[in-house]
Parts: sequence; C-alpha cells; structure tokens
Amino acid sequence: MSKFEKKLKKRKSRFKDRSNINKSRERRSNVTVQISKNKREEKLLKRRNITPITEGVFVEDLPTFVKGLSSKNDQILFQSLQNIRFLVSLENSPPIKEVLQSNISPTIIDFLKNSQNRLVQVEAAWILSNICSGSSSHTKYLVNLDVIPLFIDLLELNDPEIVTLALWGLANIACDSGELRDMIITNSNTIQKIIEIIEQNENNLQILKIAVWTLSNFIRTKPLLDFEKLYITIPIFASLLNHSNEQIIIDSCWALAMISMGSEEHIESIISSNCIKKLIELIYDNSTKIKIPALRTLGGIMSGTEKQIQVVIDSGFLQDYLTFFSEKQPMSVLKEACWAISNLTSGNPSQIEHLIQNGIMEHLLELMKTPIYQLKIEAYWGVNNAIYNGTKEQIHWILERDGLIRLKPFLKSRTSKLIKICLEAYLRILKVGKEFAEEKGTKINLYSETIIELGIKKSIEKLTDHRRENIVKLSTQILQNYLNEEEQEFYAQQLQTNNEQKTYNF
Repeated sequence: MSKFEKKLKKRKSRFKDRSNINKSRERRSNVTVQISKNKREEKLLKRRNITPITEGVFVEDLPTFVKGLSSKNDQILFQSLQNIRFLVSLENSPPIKEVLQSNISPTIIDFLKNSQNRLVQVEAAWILSNICSGSSSHTKYLVNLDVIPLFIDLLELNDPEIVTLALWGLANIACDSGELRDMIITNSNTIQKIIEIIEQNENNLQILKIAVWTLSNFIRTKPLLDFEKLYITIPIFASLLNHSNEQIIIDSCWALAMISMGSEEHIESIISSNCIKKLIELIYDNSTKIKIPALRTLGGIMSGTEKQIQVVIDSGFLQDYLTFFSEKQPMSVLKEACWAISNLTSGNPSQIEHLIQNGIMEHLLELMKTPIYQLKIEAYWGVNNAIYNGTKEQIHWILERDGLIRLKPFLKSRTSKLIKICLEAYLRILKVGKEFAEEKGTKINLYSETIIELGIKKSIEKLTDHRRENIVKLSTQILQNYLNEEEQEFYAQQLQTNNEQKTYNF
C-alpha cells in the first residue's frame, strides 16, 4: 500500500459510512435555494410620499407646529398639521424621530379617525403613512398604537386620495417584516379589498400603482405567504403584466417571481394563469427593471417539475435566448439569464438537448472562463447540472469542449457546497467514462487518464484533508475507485500487449 493510500485509509476511518443519494428533483430544489440565496434581489424599499415644500418650514419650528395641533382655530390647526406633513415628507433625512419624540402620534391618529373633517383626515393619513416609511422602530411604534386596523377601515371609503394614503401606509408596514405583514392580512379581508380596489380603478393610474405595489409587498415580504392566502392574487398579477405602466409591470413581475420560488403548487398556479408567453415577451423588453424579474419568474418556474419546465420551453422560451449571449447585456441581466438556464439543465436529457442544439450550452462553457466570478458561478451551475442530469453522450459533448478543465477551479472554492457539487460532477463523469470503457471491452477509463494528465487529480487529493466529512468521502471515493494511476497503467500495458499479440498472430 502506497503512502498516499495509507493516508486515505486513516482519514476515512474517522467517519461513519452514511449513504446519501441525491435525487434529481431534490438536487434541483437545492440548487434553487442556493442560487436564491446568492441573488441580489431587488430590495423591498419603503416609499415616502414626497411633495414640494413651501419655504419657511424647519424642524426647529416643530414645537410651534405641535402646539398648533391643540388650537381651537381650525385654520391654525390645519396649517400646523400640514407643516408637520411637510417635515416628514422631506426627501432627505426627514425628522421622523423628532416628530415621534414630540408625542403627537396619538393626536394624529385621532385626526385620522375624524371623518367629519376630510382635509384634516387626509393630512393625518399622509403623516402616518410617511412615518411608516421610516425605520423599523418607527413603524412598530405606530403599529403598537393600532394604526393597522385604521388604515384597513379607510380602504372602504369612496375617497381615492384617502384610500391611496391608507394603501401607502399598509405597503410600508408590510415590507418592514413578515410579522407585521401577517398582522395586516390576519383576521381581515385585506387582500380581497385591495384586489377590488385594483379592479375598480383600472383607469385611475395613481391609486392603481399604489394598490399594485401594496399587494406586491404582501407577496414579496419573506417568508412567502401560505398558498391559500396568495393564490387569489396570481391571476391579478398575471393580468397586470399587460399594463402599459412600467412600475405596475415591475411590481407584478416581482410578486410572481417570489411566488415562483414556492412549491410546485405555486408554480402550477402561475402556469394556469396563462402568462408564460407574456413573461417570455417581457424578458426582451428594453427596460432592465422589467427583464430581471421576468427572467427570475421563468427561472423560478423551471425549478419545478420536468413537465413545468417543458411548458416554458414549449412556449418559446429558447427561441431568441441566444441574444442574451450574442448581444451586449448588463451583467445583472446576463447573470439572471444564466441562472434561469441552470434550472432548465436540472431537467431531463431531452430538455438539455435543446440547449446544446440552440448553442446556449456552448456559451455557458465560455462564460466559465470569465474573470467575473458572479457570472462564472451562474454558468458553472448550468454546466454542472447538465453533467449531472444529461446522457453520457451529452456529457461527452461537454468534455470535448474542455468541460473537465473548466470545472477544476471550483475544487478550490471557499464554499463547501460548490466543492461538493463539483466533486459530484467529476464522479458522474468518471462513471460515464467507465461505461464507455465497458462498451469497448476495455478497462481503460479515458476520462480518468485525462483528469490525471490535467492535474485535476492533485486538486482532488488535497480535498482529502478538507474540514467537511462529505467532501472527504467524495474525494476519497473518486481517488480510490477511479484515479488509481498504477491500475490504469497496468490496463494500458495489458491492452498494448494484447494489440501486439493480435498483430503478431495476423
């Protein structure tokens, strides 16, 4: 036994033998989760309702405005309230903290309840919705004063301005946290109310935009809502993809993208809404802000079953997809395009063949050489999945285009997950090499020889000292079963002898 083999045996003895067979569907789910974590998703940002501010309104005057709220003079009261609204509507560094510290929030909430004075009610709603756009502590302060049920009640009014401000407040509260979002939709018919507002205001762009944004925030705030609560929103968002307003399309796309990251049931509901072809159309839109969530949604759908992947393919997904690689694209779009394809390669061999025939797999292999790590990693997932799920002929096609050496850098990744997936790819390749050898009636695994010649074996040897048990076991398995140089040399010499004997006999 060689020194290296003794080292492997000693290392292997430290671990128990636990089998772990990854199914294709499980792997696809794992990949989706991994990629999702790596995404720089469009951050849910609170929005402040900003208006032009008249001269002479300064935070130093806040005590005067606070005093004016208790005035018996309606004009002074209204002007004071309006000035406070001006302060919390500042575009940069609004003094929300100072306003809250002045202890006027209960008074403002009382004004919100005052349906007898519409102008005062509007100003109060505006102030409170903008305070909710502040920090999490600012938002929770108002939530503890029961502002949520008040905003929900205002949705029933036949007053577009007040309804818009109530929606604004709810949207800001919802994107603060899943906990606060759930407080809005629990024990109320809030989602249905907002859907009705959307349906009744198709021609009122101002309220429609805010209502769609609010509903989108309910979906996009993590964790994802239970299917029973969100399924009624899917047809609404699907329909809104056809709207002419860019922001409405963007908010609808992001909501669908989040839903597509759910279960197969979530994905099937999106497919049933008949929006796949529209989403494919949107990935070629001139706006990057539309392209990215549209790609994210389609990629999410293709994290589902093979049947669901096929629906996307049959809808024309790959017809013009090569333009993402042949035309200059922002890196954010190209990354998203690669990510979507990586989920497709988690499908079956027939689906992978589409990528080969359309020239897309060739581009993924080229992108694995890019110095831009974030782009390289997306291409890596796509190629890796194709190796794991493809036929031996498809794997050979990839290896003919330097697939072996393209995988090598990922053996040195700082991420254990990437190393493990890379080792699994090499293991699959070596098993295929063995199958080819058996078909030819020989024991020489040509892929084993190539891996040794390219120095990949040395990188795998180093992983036998890795801190992760699963990586040590995988690398050990590969080395012992497929990369035994002495064994390969013996078979090669035996083959040569046999050939010489056949030649002599002839």
